[in-house]
Amino acid sequence: MSSAPVIRQLKIRLLGISPMIWRRVLVPSFTTLRELHGVLQVTMGWEGIHLFLFDTYSVRYGSFELRAANPDVSLQEFGFRENERRCHIDCLARFNG
Repeated sequence: MSSAPVIRQLKIRLLGISPMIWRRVLVPSFTTLRELHGVLQVTMGWEGIHLFLFDTYSVRYGSFELRAANPDVSLQEFGFRENERRCHIDCLARFNG
């Protein structure tokens, strides 16, 4: 019998906008950054027509066109601790046009 996956609660905030726009989502720890990009698209009501880049621990993961590392790395590989209150993964959305 396999154990239940660890669920991560994430607070997503858009910076530089007033009033603050934010969402809280729950994702399994095996979610990859590529999948997290899709979750962000749905959560924010976006259409997924732009490039994306996650910047964490001085490594850039994201769209091939941005020459970033492969985003098929799961959240659990970052070694978040149980009950950790804050950990920043910056996501930069690069809009075309």
